[in-house]
Amino acid sequence: MRPKVSAIISCFKSDRYIETFLKTMVHQTYDNFELVIHTNETSQLEKDCINHAKQFIDIVHIEDDNVIPLYAAWNKCIEHASGDLICINNADDLRTNDSIASMVQSLNDDVDFCYGNYLISTNFGNVHGRLVDETGREKELTTGMILGPFFMFRKSVINECGLFDEQFKSGGDMDFAMRLGRKCRGVHTNKILGVYLDEGTGLSTGSELQPLERTVIELRYGLNILQPEYVEKAKNYDLQNITVKNSKTPVKDLV
Repeated sequence: MRPKVSAIISCFKSDRYIETFLKTMVHQTYDNFELVIHTNETSQLEKDCINHAKQFIDIVHIEDDNVIPLYAAWNKCIEHASGDLICINNADDLRTNDSIASMVQSLNDDVDFCYGNYLISTNFGNVHGRLVDETGREKELTTGMILGPFFMFRKSVINECGLFDEQFKSGGDMDFAMRLGRKCRGVHTNKILGVYLDEGTGLSTGSELQPLERTVIELRYGLNILQPEYVEKAKNYDLQNITVKNSKTPVKDLV
C-alpha cells in the first residue's frame, strides 16, 4: 500500500501566491496525500481558494486569528497531520507535478528522509531558473542546509529528532536538518522537485537575522563559526535545548 503524505504549509498574507500554489498541489501525480494548511489572519481570498481546492484534494485547514511564528505553525500542522510522511511547503515555492511522487519513491524501508534538486527563480510563477544540484553532497548533511526547500521525512522521526525549534525566525529548518542528518538516514532524489522563489525581500534579507541564527546553529552543533561577530548575540538563544511551545528538550537527547 502506498504511504500517505501530509504536505504542510503556513500562510500569512499569501494572496499573491495562494491560488497558483494550490494549483500545483492539485496537479500532483501522487494522489494519496493531504494538504495541512495553516493560515494567520486568513483573508477572504485565501478562504475562497482553499475551499475551491477542497473539491479536488484532501485539505485540513487550521486558522489562527493571531499571527504565530512560522516554526510554531509548522509544528501545529505536524500535530494535525495524519500521513506517514511529511513534506514541507512554502506558498511562494512551486512544486513540479511529480515532486511528491519522486520523493515517496526515494523513501524505501531503510530511509528516513529525502531531498533533491531545485531551481531558484527571481520571479514568481517562472518555471525556469538557476539549478541547485545537491548530487553527491551526502557528507554535508551534518554540517549545512543542503535539504533545500523541498524535503520529506517520516513522521516517526519526530520521536527521535524532535520538532522544529520555535526560538528561530528563519533558521529553524536548518536546525531541524542538523538533527535529521545526525540521527537518521537520508537520500538524494535526483530530480528537480520545484522552483524556489528568491526576490530578495524575505524575512532575513538585508538583516543580521540569517547570519545570527546560522551562528546559533554553528555553536549548538559544534560547527565552524563563519562570522564570530555574532557569537555574543547568539548566546541569547537557548543553545542547549529545543523549545516547542513552553516545553524544552535537551539537544543532546535528539542527536
